[in-house]
Amino acid sequence: MNNRIIQLVLWLAILASGWYLVEIIMEPIRFNKKRDARYEKVIDRMMEIRTAQQAFKDVNGYFAGNFDQLTSFIDTGEFTILQRRDTSFMAYDPVYRTDLLKDSIVVDTLGFVSIKDSLFSETNLSQLKYIPGTDQATFVLDAGQIDRQGYSVPVMRVIAPKEVILKGLSKNLIKDEEDLILGSLSEANLSGNW
Repeated sequence: MNNRIIQLVLWLAILASGWYLVEIIMEPIRFNKKRDARYEKVIDRMMEIRTAQQAFKDVNGYFAGNFDQLTSFIDTGEFTILQRRDTSFMAYDPVYRTDLLKDSIVVDTLGFVSIKDSLFSETNLSQLKYIPGTDQATFVLDAGQIDRQGYSVPVMRVIAPKEVILKGLSKNLIKDEEDLILGSLSEANLSGNW
């Protein structure tokens, strides 16, 4: 009878060890699957923010420093539609005392189009500042100017902290991840670190 109890205990220990090993292997796999799904939504939102910031910069010459300024601009701003044509004409040159062919560029304003309608018809602008899948946590948005060879260059950065994106997942695995960052405040760069 003692042998049967020992065998039963050993079988239970083997089963428990097997289950534990499977969990050790599966935990990172499940984590990566959940992480990738969350990151995909956050990256899509960050791309929308980049598009909005580029539109803001095209019109204003600098990046928006906060989401209220950015969403207000997107909601009411307009792009100018321009047509650029090369042309040439004959003009009298007093130095050579003859008519010479001169090249010129003519820029015509054709109209205006709403930024919201052209770029963000499917986007809810009130949700632009919130990190998807969170309880209304917001992106960290910064903008500024840097000096590059005597020129002032506008820069911006958007950060989604990893602790916010991956909330509820394994803390041990979260510490090995990086925050999602779009742009830079030290370089003229609008790339993301993903």
